[in-house]
Amino acid sequence: MGLQAKKTEAGAISCASLDMDSLLRAMEINTKSPDEFVRSLPFFGEDATAGVENEFQAAVLGKKEDLDLARTIEDSNYYKNMVRRAESGDISRKKSRP
Repeated sequence: MGLQAKKTEAGAISCASLDMDSLLRAMEINTKSPDEFVRSLPFFGEDATAGVENEFQAAVLGKKEDLDLARTIEDSNYYKNMVRRAESGDISRKKSRP
């Protein structure tokens, strides 16, 4: 059974039936080997967000130099841009601190 989608009256797409093979093909996920499977996921490796855009809060204990989360945040382009904006006066320095 394949992916069968239809539009509702409101214009949304609903799926009458889904199966795993169709979803894997639609997402272009390769299942020929474990390595290929991991490489073809929409996220992997150095993607600290694991492909999600949800916002989570986390508390960690220790020096920031010893913590992966703190180092990942400080190395991110987003954080570096926030620091630059704070240094230029575009935003408050308080908002750019980790």
